[in-house]
Amino acid sequence: MNGLSPALAASLAAVVFAALFQGILTVQAYIYYESFPQDPWGLKSLVAVVWILDLVHLGVVGSVSWNVLVVNWGDKAVFLVKSIPLSTHIILVAIPTLICQGFFLHQLWMCSKKNIALNGVLTLGSIAVFVLDFYFIVKTLSSADLRDYQHDTVEIISMFSIGAASMDLK
Repeated sequence: MNGLSPALAASLAAVVFAALFQGILTVQAYIYYESFPQDPWGLKSLVAVVWILDLVHLGVVGSVSWNVLVVNWGDKAVFLVKSIPLSTHIILVAIPTLICQGFFLHQLWMCSKKNIALNGVLTLGSIAVFVLDFYFIVKTLSSADLRDYQHDTVEIISMFSIGAASMDLK
């Protein structure tokens, strides 16, 4: 059971951090709605959609941890089996990320006096990460065994590197 402990701890930590960030997002959304009641309904809807997607994401992360920590307690094979919630998790991270990055890119477009080069590079980075996210969703759903894509380290590193770089530049 000792070799399983880090994986179980990671599963529990995922729920704790997802709940923490959901709480932060909830406070931010509340402050936004209280501070800017005159904002257009489209912007308010955007905030609501991101909040709802994050709430659903918390439920998915919680269900994965429940499956690992309670339903399949002690079974190492649970980490190697195709999981619909894993793909759902990726979707529920990819879509709000793209929405938020799109909002920031729009703001940057307006503030940079419509700088095509700057916005083009950042938009390509955001889209690249989104496409790589969906690559992993398809890869995860098309394989019965998660070990089938353990050699995709270049794609995994690219996904996180491009995402981090494009967020740092914003």
